[in-house]
Amino acid sequence: EVVAYVTYPAGAFRRRADVVTREIPRSKDLAAALDTPDAGAKRDALAAAARLLDQLAAAGARHPDLNLKNVLLARDANGALEAFVLDVDRVWFDEPGSPRVAQANRRRFERSARKWRDERGLDIDLPRTAP
Repeated sequence: EVVAYVTYPAGAFRRRADVVTREIPRSKDLAAALDTPDAGAKRDALAAAARLLDQLAAAGARHPDLNLKNVLLARDANGALEAFVLDVDRVWFDEPGSPRVAQANRRRFERSARKWRDERGLDIDLPRTAP
């Protein structure tokens, strides 16, 4: 939940935004959640992230810095795993349900996951997609 934001000039033809969101207790980012040998926990975390990507696409929200550290996971009141997006100051909105938004978000997210796998040794399987 966004509780406050401010925008202000940041040079010629540029603006900066600062966004304050509500804290989500007992949560962790997706990178931390995937750093487990428990295959079931990884599957659940990735399924929650996939639902979040679908929700972003349905809203037409394109996130240019969608990465494993910008997805927060927490359990809801019923114990189901829920994903939230962070670092929303640069998100912009396109046509709701746009396939190009879905593809751009998914590509950015998968690039981040590959980087965590290849550079940091995170043990996850990823689909092969075009860069």
